[in-house]
This record gives sequence, C-alpha cells and structure tokens, in this order.
Amino acid sequence: MKRHLLAFLLLCACAPPLTDIERSHMQEVLPKYQAMSLEELRAIDTTLLDGGQQVAFKKALREAEKQRRKEERAERKRLAQVIKAYKYTDIRRSPYERDIRVYGRSISELFSMTDSSWYLAASFGPDGASFEVIYTVDYNNFDYNRTPDDPPPQITPGSWRIYNRASFYGGEPAAINNTRQSDSGCDKVQCDFEETVWIDLPYSKIIEALENGGDIDLRVVARSGDKDYITISHGDLVGYIRRIHDELGYFKEATARFPELREPLPIK
Repeated sequence: MKRHLLAFLLLCACAPPLTDIERSHMQEVLPKYQAMSLEELRAIDTTLLDGGQQVAFKKALREAEKQRRKEERAERKRLAQVIKAYKYTDIRRSPYERDIRVYGRSISELFSMTDSSWYLAASFGPDGASFEVIYTVDYNNFDYNRTPDDPPPQITPGSWRIYNRASFYGGEPAAINNTRQSDSGCDKVQCDFEETVWIDLPYSKIIEALENGGDIDLRVVARSGDKDYITISHGDLVGYIRRIHDELGYFKEATARFPELREPLPIK
C-alpha cells in the first residue's frame, strides 16, 4: 500500500505543469463538461484532449459520478419506502358497514418526553372517498425540578396540550375532523397523556404531491403552544395509493397519468 502511494505521489510530482494555453482550455471547457450528463462524459475520447482539458474532464467526471451515486441512493430509499407502504397498507371490509377502510403503515417518532405516531386512513363508500392523517401523541408532565418533598402530580384542565389546529406547509389550513384525549393516570413523579387528532387530507393535496414529486408536510399546533410536525414522504404516499388502486380500483386517472404509480415493484 505504501509503495502504491509513493508511486502515485512521484507520478503527480513528475507530471508536467499546465501551460498557459492548457490552463485557458481548462477554464474554458470545465463549465461545458459540468453541464454534460455522465453518459455524455463517458463517451468523450480523452486521447484528443490536451492537459488542461484532461484536468477539466476528470473533475467534471468525478462530480457527475458522485451525483449519480447520490441519485441512486435516493432512488433505492424511495423504492424501499414505496414497497414497505404497499405491503403494510391494511384494507378492512366489514359485513356491518358499507364503507371500506384503508389504513397505511404507522410512522413513529420519539422525542424528549414525547412519543408520536401517525398513519394515513381512507374511507370508500357509496358517498365517495375521504382521506385523513391520524396523528397520536403521548406525553407526560414530568418535572426535572421536582423534589422528594413535592406532592404527587395531578391531572388538571391545564395539564392537557389540546391539539386543535393544523396547517400544510405554506400556511394553508388543514381541517381537523375529530380529536380525542385520554390519560393513563399518574404515579409519584408524572402523569401520562395521549391525544389523537384526525386531520383531513384533501384529494387535491395528494395529486399535488404526485405532480411535484415531493412530500406532504403538516404542522399540528396545540392550545398549549406545542407544535408538532408530520412529513408524509413521497414514497409512503405512492405505496399507499398503489395498494388502494390494486385492491379497490381507485386512483385510475392518477395511475394513468403518473408513471411511478405503474412501475414494477419487486415485492416478495
């Protein structure tokens, strides 16, 4: 290994310096090479390039290869999200109800003193379809400044956060369809709370995310001032929609319009 490194250093040291013309060529062609795709760069006959052009070519090639690796990693991550969302979407039919309920996979996040999760939900019936984001947050009122002499904590009306507002990224309000609060009681040091919020997800927002290839970002705000954030990744959304289309035939227009809803999925 040391011999290889020494040979490389000697080669670099022996490489002739660029002439003024070659340096000018390097500065001239570098932007051109950087604007090329990786395939276009690989098709260049480098034997025809002078020293400056060679330097510019190698720099642009390294940058293009690095960008390609980044894109491939992002695509693998996106595809993994699509497959996971597809596999874990749960479609429920009940003989006692006309509507079909569809639940996406649960996404959990853990923060200091807060454990939150959310999932997509949809209802399909004679009256049409509706979509929601169901967000649940568990928290407590543990006080790091408590002393052994302090009385045990109690639940009061002011103990609750009361999540009551939501908005999409950009400030557009998101309707809250329902809320629920429950508690698990108190021990000697803290009381435990759980709140669930049903947030309306308009069909137009789903189509918008498919059009721009992005995520759906939501902020949920409590009366207490707490703010929580939800990101429905593009991959999760695509997997959810594809499962609904394959099982229920919904999203036909969207499937015909967006190729990513038709790409083969390597699901085992």
